[in-house]
Amino acid sequence: HAHAHAHRAHRHASSLAIAPSRTCSSLRRSGTSRAAAARKTRARALVRVPATRVPAPRRPQTGSSAEKSARAHAPPWLRAACEARASMAAVSAARPQRSTSRRGVAVSARDGTPRGDAPARVRAVGSDASVGVARLRQVVDAFPRRGYVQEPTPVQAMPRLREHCALHSPSLLVKRDDFLPLLGGGNKTRKLDYVVQDAMDKGCDALVTSGAVQSNHCRLTAAAAAMEGMDCHLVVEERVPNSYAAAAGGNNYLFGLLGVQSIRHVALGETDEAVEALSDRLEALGLAPYVIPGGASNDLGALGYCRMALEIIDEHGLDAFDAIVVCSGSGGTHTGLLTGLRAAGDTTKVIGVSVRGSADAQAAKILAMCHALEDARFRGITDDSEDGSDSGQDGSAGSYLVGPEDVVVIDDYVGPGYSLNTEAQAIAIQLFARRESILLDPVYTGKTAACFLDIARSGEYGAEQKLLFVHTGGAPALYHYKTTATEFTGGRAEMDRVKDPAA
Repeated sequence: HAHAHAHRAHRHASSLAIAPSRTCSSLRRSGTSRAAAARKTRARALVRVPATRVPAPRRPQTGSSAEKSARAHAPPWLRAACEARASMAAVSAARPQRSTSRRGVAVSARDGTPRGDAPARVRAVGSDASVGVARLRQVVDAFPRRGYVQEPTPVQAMPRLREHCALHSPSLLVKRDDFLPLLGGGNKTRKLDYVVQDAMDKGCDALVTSGAVQSNHCRLTAAAAAMEGMDCHLVVEERVPNSYAAAAGGNNYLFGLLGVQSIRHVALGETDEAVEALSDRLEALGLAPYVIPGGASNDLGALGYCRMALEIIDEHGLDAFDAIVVCSGSGGTHTGLLTGLRAAGDTTKVIGVSVRGSADAQAAKILAMCHALEDARFRGITDDSEDGSDSGQDGSAGSYLVGPEDVVVIDDYVGPGYSLNTEAQAIAIQLFARRESILLDPVYTGKTAACFLDIARSGEYGAEQKLLFVHTGGAPALYHYKTTATEFTGGRAEMDRVKDPAA
């Protein structure tokens, strides 16, 4: 900038020297040469040039050469994230760092001590509970992840919904996992954090997964593939006959926007066979596909919600809520949250709201998934004894952290079927939007919210108690289904009035 100003000043001074003016005449009368006048004029112009602040060069990050190279080639937004995280290093220096990272973004490995960057909240009562929290932290930090989830999602109060439910209803709060990274956010980001890392560790270059029409999981898998430079191939299952449309909006539109390489839609029950055939075809073409189960709901993906359980405990303490209400579909979210809480010694009731299966079938599925998660990811890491006898590696029913009494599933809100609208769901979607400015989706969170509101109105929980709703995302699908309450209520306004239980 200074050179540019000097050049313009030189041209201006030259014109003054050629064209007679009052300034030049006065200078000639004082015996000053034209060259000297030009030099003085140029000097005065340079003096008036505002100083340009040149930013000091940033100090290079410390770490391995591979980490430095990854940061050097990272996109600007990621370098900014690295710098922001580096600024917190002084606060969290006491915590050991793990080398696992996503393009150089360090993922902190934490022990059982309170986080250095947040004040200690109400913590565990007694040494046994403290040990439980430390063990849970040890498990979720034992497995590498991409680092998509860097910060806790907020827990927000919903006072206007509480006002709507009843005069003496419990406090209503929401865990905003719809704010999670990757395009559109949602609970699958936590699962893919671990699963995509596993795919990359195995040298895979294509992600293959399946889901229903308007699948949030398929959207987020495609988003992760786009970020990592991997191919993405989808198998979409029509759980409602003839429900797939290639030109549909919502998540289907986003599949194309994200650059999904292929989409195959199949009838209900044909998904597994189609995924296997697709994987074989990609291998024959020379690719290395990695098959992610529907919803990323395996033991590795469920670790993402064990980490979320730890996040809740770190931020709010053990048993901070009287009940947590969450969707229960493919099961990974419900499984990880429940297992994580029980592993830490948290006894909060977790209510899973089924969006598809019966309560008995879903409860049996969740219990089996919890036990599989413990067997695959907890054994050998948290055992007290070398032979595993204290933690029950024999697999007997009494040896698991989660028992049948812990698994609570409600199926009253499924309605006519998966993804099919109900009156309670449509009203809940409208209430959350109009009273709390929160968007829900009609397939998962809308039906779960309907249950959540009925629990709040039931009188089971008093004004001094707290209910937490886990918002698992899915709002993009709303733009396809366009669910409205008026199709059920005929425009009635009763749903938005404050209800007094005594009335």
